[in-house]
Amino acid sequence: MASQVAWLAFDADQQRRTELMMLALADQGTIDELGMGLIRDLVARVLHPNLTVQHTRAKYLVFIPRIYRSLSERTTDRMMQQGRKAEGKLIQDLVEYYRGSEGLDDRGIIGRRRGEDTKQLASASYWPLLRALGIQTEGSVTEFCRRRAEAIAASHAKSLLHSDEEPEQVEYQPSLELPADEGGEVSFDLSLDEAEWVRQRFVGAETRAEHERSLLSWLLDPARDYWVEDLDRPWNHPEVDHFPAETAIAMWVGYDVDRLVHGARILYNWLCARGRPLGDRRDELMDKYARAMVAWQESMADEGVPGPDRLAEIDAWTRKRLDEVGGSRRAQLRWQLSAQFLRSWSVLADSEDDLLASPAAARLVVEREAKLKPGRARLQDPALLTDWDGDSGYFRLDFNWGVARRMLADVHRGLGTRVVSMEDLG
Repeated sequence: MASQVAWLAFDADQQRRTELMMLALADQGTIDELGMGLIRDLVARVLHPNLTVQHTRAKYLVFIPRIYRSLSERTTDRMMQQGRKAEGKLIQDLVEYYRGSEGLDDRGIIGRRRGEDTKQLASASYWPLLRALGIQTEGSVTEFCRRRAEAIAASHAKSLLHSDEEPEQVEYQPSLELPADEGGEVSFDLSLDEAEWVRQRFVGAETRAEHERSLLSWLLDPARDYWVEDLDRPWNHPEVDHFPAETAIAMWVGYDVDRLVHGARILYNWLCARGRPLGDRRDELMDKYARAMVAWQESMADEGVPGPDRLAEIDAWTRKRLDEVGGSRRAQLRWQLSAQFLRSWSVLADSEDDLLASPAAARLVVEREAKLKPGRARLQDPALLTDWDGDSGYFRLDFNWGVARRMLADVHRGLGTRVVSMEDLG
């Protein structure tokens, strides 16, 4: 699949972070066959800046700096090894704490299966976020270990030659103080001090004007005196009308793009099912997506299909955001193709009674996949349909809300924030 994030102008650290994100996307099967990844990432960047799908729990923002600030080796390599072993011990402790509980796979323990031998430790996933929040200033774990090891080695050498007249060497230590470690069992539960510290990091790192404030920061603001535990999407929040203005604009852009293109995702999967050999769940899958299409068209009839004016607003917003983040020419061209696809699909969605029987709709989706995956498009090569598992790109975009929601829940639980449900709110 062509990279969905090749549109950003990266420095070395951003490049590394993006490679990790794409690896995570591939591992979780969240591949969008119709190529809406660019606008998905632009919206997510406004709502929850610096969060990626590799971030699982808020406590890692405390675990990782504690581990690395406690290391004592005098060379970079040895300190890196010491850090890896310490992260392995953290994994073991978390697994032991949650052993026997339901949903162990869903606890968010990074490296649960391979321990310290896991390909990407939590420190690699979280370091860019630690930097963005001002918790660490070094560009990477390696840089931190190099600086700390050099300081420890220098301090040791100084102690051997120290005279009373010479100032004592101070060990390298970042300036931001961590919350107190209360000891006890290792879990993802945040103490009150830890939760307040994490909240301050997110809120304090916000540099944008109030009307541009991120949703993540807004939902962590002390002014929010309750937390909605079962909020499946941010646009269902009871105070959605009070979200920061620019953030709300981004959210509704994402909402309209996703609800519009979801019908095309349904058609894509229906066409894949139709192209399968007879038998092999063919009829079952065709029926599944036929029913999904009926439901989607009913929902569009209720809300209205985003028309030319709305799509022009979405196009303008996306172009502006691409300019703001330094999007490449390739990214801009990629968006032009996506915008044209959305316009064409909108016309069909608003005019065709039966999209499954529409040659124009089928042609549009087939051509879209072919442009995105030249030589690898399922709908143009029946042989590739043998690897189709019956569900490809059939999901609703949440713009990293699932990641943000778990982080927010961790912090609010530690703070003791009043928890309510959507049902409680009527």
